[in-house]
Amino acid sequence: MGIFINILTFSIILAITYLSKRDYEATKNEFLEMENNFNMLRNKLEEQILEVNTSNNELKTLNIELIKAKNKLEELSNYRGRFIANMSHELRTPLNAIIGFSHILLMQPDFGISEEEKNNLIKTIHNSGKKLLNIINNILDLSDLKQDIMEPNPKYIDIAPSLEALSSTAKGLLKDNRSILLNIKLKNIYPNVYADEKALNKVLTHILENAVKYTKKGEISIYTEEDEERLYIVVSDTGIGMTEDELKRVFEPFTKMLINDQPISLSEGVGIGMPISKYLMEKMSGDLLVESKKDYGTIVKIVLKKEPIDE
Repeated sequence: MGIFINILTFSIILAITYLSKRDYEATKNEFLEMENNFNMLRNKLEEQILEVNTSNNELKTLNIELIKAKNKLEELSNYRGRFIANMSHELRTPLNAIIGFSHILLMQPDFGISEEEKNNLIKTIHNSGKKLLNIINNILDLSDLKQDIMEPNPKYIDIAPSLEALSSTAKGLLKDNRSILLNIKLKNIYPNVYADEKALNKVLTHILENAVKYTKKGEISIYTEEDEERLYIVVSDTGIGMTEDELKRVFEPFTKMLINDQPISLSEGVGIGMPISKYLMEKMSGDLLVESKKDYGTIVKIVLKKEPIDE
C-alpha cells in the first residue's frame, strides 16, 4: 500500500511537471507571439510617424514656396504700380512741353517772341520728342524681353568695332562739355569675345550715357582690363555716385536715383536700362559689375568671356 501511494505520488508529480513545462512552453510562445505583434505594431507606428513627418516637411516646403510666390506677386504688383506712376509722370512732362510750346508758336507765329526765344522753344520741343521716343523704345525693349524677342545670339566676335563705336559716342556726347575730361585708354589689339555685337553695343551705350548723365563735372574714363578668361570694359566717372542702398537696388526695374533730391530714373525715367543690360550680359555668358560711392563716382565693368587660345 505504501509503495502504491509512493508510485501514485511520483506519477502525480511527473504529470504536474509535464503540464507545467507544457504550460510554460505555451506561455513562452504566446509571449513571443505578443512580442512579435508588438514589434510589428511599433514598426507600423514608426512608419506612420515617418510618413507624417515627411508630409509635414512637404507641407512646410509647400508653405514656404507659397509664401515666396505670394511675395513675388506682391513685388510684381509693386513694380507695376511704380511703373504706372513713373510712366505717367515721365510721359506727362515732355508732352506738356510739346503741347505748351507748340501752342505758343501757333498763337504767335510772327510776333511776340524773339528769334532766339523761338529757337529755344523749337529746341525744347525737339528734345521732348526725343525723350518720348527714348521712353517708348525702353518700353518696347522691356516688352521684347518678356516675349524673348530680344534674345541675344552670342558668338566669338572681334571687340574692336564695339570699342571704336563706344569711343566715338563718348567724344560726341562730350564734345561741347568743358566741365568733363574724357580719358580713353584702349589697346590696338584685343582677343575675340563671346557676345552679340548689337546687344553688347546697346549695353555699352547705356552705361556711357549713364556716366554722362550723372557726371556734372570731373572725369569719365574708358579703359580695359584682362585676366586669363575674361575681358573687362570699364567705364568710370566722378559723378554723384550711389548710396549702399541705391547700389543694392541698381538692377531692380524702375529704380530711382536722386540728384538734388529730384528723382531721376536710370533710363530717362523708366528705370529699366540697368536691368536690361544685366540681363543681356548674363545671356552672353558675361556679367555687369557696379562699384559706387556717394559723391565720389561709379565704376561699371562689362565682363566678357574671351575666346580660348588653341594650344
